[in-house]
Amino acid sequence: SEVLTADTRWDQNRIRAAIDQIFQAHPALGTVFEPFFGSWASRPGGWWAWAVEPPGVTIETAIERQRALFDMRTGRLFAVSLLPGSPDRLVLTVSHLCLGGLT
Repeated sequence: SEVLTADTRWDQNRIRAAIDQIFQAHPALGTVFEPFFGSWASRPGGWWAWAVEPPGVTIETAIERQRALFDMRTGRLFAVSLLPGSPDRLVLTVSHLCLGGLT
C-alpha cells in the first residue's frame, strides 16, 4: 500500500482517468487467476476498485476494506480509495499476486 497526500483537493475524475491509463499500460495489475488442470492459469482481464471513504476513516481501515475486495478469480487485485479531509489522502493498494507481471 502507498498513501499520497495532496496540498489541494483531489480531482476525482482526473484520478480515475490516471488509474485507467496505468491499467492500460500495465494489464498485469488486473491479472485473473483460474484453476486449470490442477494448477493455476493467469491472464489479464481484471479491473480495479474505487472508493471515496466517509469522514473519519483511517488509512488502516481503508487498506483493510481494499484488501477485503481483492479477488484473484475476477482480477480485482488493485484498489484506490480517496480519504477526503485536510489534507486529502489517496490510498493505493495492490495485491502481491499481480506484482510479478509488472515490468
